[in-house]
Amino acid sequence: MSSQKINRRNFIGGSLLSVASLAFFKGNLALASDLKPLDLKPADVLENGQKAVPALVNYCTDPDGAAKTCPMRKSDKSKHGQTCANCSFYTPKGTYKGQEVGDCVLAMAQKKKVYASAWCGTWAKKA
Repeated sequence: MSSQKINRRNFIGGSLLSVASLAFFKGNLALASDLKPLDLKPADVLENGQKAVPALVNYCTDPDGAAKTCPMRKSDKSKHGQTCANCSFYTPKGTYKGQEVGDCVLAMAQKKKVYASAWCGTWAKKA
């Protein structure tokens, strides 16, 4: 047996410290278990996997395509050659189905990836 005496104050203090530590670590483990893998779905793909209407998200997956695939560009020929890859809001992050994708800081693409070859109405030349 130990010759050290444990008084009530030390016992209660140690117990409270143990309980607080346990709660802290349990909370961190719960947060870590909620982490999900990186979502590489582009902005034109909805949560249910359906394709979004480009006019609704102001985003074109084929900027040099016909006006019906990119209605907001139908009358402006000067926008050809503008893509997310050369936009100041775009940061490359990887590939999705063989195409380069990246992050866009604009609200319509938050938590989504955009194709490097895509275009939107807020394109700004990369400095």
